[in-house]
Amino acid sequence: MFIYSIKQLLLRGSTLKNTEWIMGIAVYCGQNTKSYQNSRKPPAKMSNVLRKMNKVLYSVFFCQSMICLVLAIISVTWESTNAAANFYLDIVKSL
Repeated sequence: MFIYSIKQLLLRGSTLKNTEWIMGIAVYCGQNTKSYQNSRKPPAKMSNVLRKMNKVLYSVFFCQSMICLVLAIISVTWESTNAAANFYLDIVKSL
């Protein structure tokens, strides 16, 4: 007959050494246990340079998107006004 006490408790994440075998029972494995709450990954730390670099990259992406949008609008308007004079620009009629 086995006698169970707190001395035989093996917590999650601990390592058992110098023993040939072990028998175990999961007592309570919920998310509210102290060992589960402490096992979270630490929050990612970002340096100030990395934060500024992210802002610069976002602003460059936004500026490039705006440039593409403006130039696409200019291209459509220019093509619609100059398609009659230049037959090779009007894709719909040439097909």
